[in-house]
Amino acid sequence: MKNKPLFVVVLLILLAGCYRNQQVSESQIALLMPDGNVVTEVKGAGRYTDMSYWSDIKIVDVSSKIFEWNDPDLVTNDKQVIGVTLSVTVQRDRNAEKALAMWKNYNIESQSDESLKVLVLSRLARSAKNATAEFSLDEMLGTGDAADGGRTALADKIREALEKDLGA
Repeated sequence: MKNKPLFVVVLLILLAGCYRNQQVSESQIALLMPDGNVVTEVKGAGRYTDMSYWSDIKIVDVSSKIFEWNDPDLVTNDKQVIGVTLSVTVQRDRNAEKALAMWKNYNIESQSDESLKVLVLSRLARSAKNATAEFSLDEMLGTGDAADGGRTALADKIREALEKDLGA
């Protein structure tokens, strides 16, 4: 076993948290953790290497995602039961400060698209129910005397509530 010390060194390098030539695409950001625990830098597209023993890198997808939500039993302020289907486009922020805040406050959602979808759709349901309760059916449809706003006003109300709720 002449090569035993060499094998041990190679094994230690492979088990270390270091990363070499880690590629980050245009639709991603990299969170660099020199100590393997605390994010110290947020970087954009490129290749990154850190051979420190504890170093780690987390890749966050910042491309747009489209989620659909449907509720057949929403109620307007004039007690009309309506069905609403909404399509919402979300994107994780690539701004360093906001990316760090998301990593700290919504860690799983910053890494998993499915968790992000669950978070957004749960907030969307509350926002849509509150918004539809503020409008009559005629106001939502933009018909009759209530022709100012219509669906656009409803969509704006839901968007504003979501932005406030999700900190967008």
